[in-house]
Amino acid sequence: MKLDHFGADSELHKSGFDYMYDMENSIKTYEDGPTSTQSEFDLKNYNVINQIEYIDYTLQNNPSNFFVKQDDSNLVSLKRLLSVCIDAAKSGGAQLISVRRNFDLKKIWGVLSTEQADNPVVVGRKRSLQAITHKLKHSFPNIKKSNGFKVEPYEGRIQIDNVSNDVLVPSNNILIWVDSLDAEREYHYNLLDYVTTMVCVAVKGQPVIGIIHQPFENFTKWGWVGNGISRDPYPVASEPHDVSRPLSIIISPRHFVPVKSRIKLSIGYEIDMIAAYGAGYKVLQVTEGKADALFHVNDVKKWKICAGNAIMNAENGKFTNVDGSNIEYGDSYNITHKRGIIASILDHDTFLKLTSFEIFNTESA
Repeated sequence: MKLDHFGADSELHKSGFDYMYDMENSIKTYEDGPTSTQSEFDLKNYNVINQIEYIDYTLQNNPSNFFVKQDDSNLVSLKRLLSVCIDAAKSGGAQLISVRRNFDLKKIWGVLSTEQADNPVVVGRKRSLQAITHKLKHSFPNIKKSNGFKVEPYEGRIQIDNVSNDVLVPSNNILIWVDSLDAEREYHYNLLDYVTTMVCVAVKGQPVIGIIHQPFENFTKWGWVGNGISRDPYPVASEPHDVSRPLSIIISPRHFVPVKSRIKLSIGYEIDMIAAYGAGYKVLQVTEGKADALFHVNDVKKWKICAGNAIMNAENGKFTNVDGSNIEYGDSYNITHKRGIIASILDHDTFLKLTSFEIFNTESA
């Protein structure tokens, strides 16, 4: 696939939500830009029915609708929670597929307007998020909620066949990080390979369960640290490993040229560099053997890295700060990671040594 670098489209970031699901307290809501009006999220004209599932959402843009609370004494089965989170990530992906198809048809018909409600990123992200949070809130009967419809027990359809053990964890130790649409610009411009939904379960601040779902590739990668990892074949087969080839690093196109230049000047030889979009997509390229390491230079929201961190840990890899320390996910108010990231399955110390050459000394975006 040819990689094109699109300039920032400010309209894509003016609206939309990113969430963390706190099983003790509430769903936290964060907006990346100015507060949007209710009319911008009025989806009555977008009764999008997808081929997998349809949920008639009644949620409105009201923080009280997202408040849930669970008794601190309740224990949560992580095996069951893994199943729910996989289903939630897939449900969100199904909404992204439906919205993208709907907007493609409207574009062909010439009925798109300039309103933000006609922005597929705004609509897709909202519907995906509603699907994911709907699954999470309807999965545990003891969770109270205030959006006016009955909570139904989760009837799990996702079977976790290669996990035999279970772990019970107090609900107040769990924080779920959700990214309902990763690779937003790529979703807007129909570069759909890069698009993912992600769900991550952090226990006492540590990433324990991670799910990365590629809806347009129909591929899901999940990992549970110490208990198992999915083994479904990746849609694009990896080439046989060649021990003679240089190490490869996958990185965003924004930082491709400066990092590549600094590495060559510092160590005297080139390392293969791969430019790609999407935090979730880049993690998959490492876990599936298409790149040896992932470098992330600028600031990033934790809901974009938690799932990848958990999956890398489940693969016995490393996903760390540039100084080799672990990233913490237990504070629902500390939502931005600012120290750079290095992730790899093997040779992590080799990649950490590159940090001494100031390759991460670039401006944050």
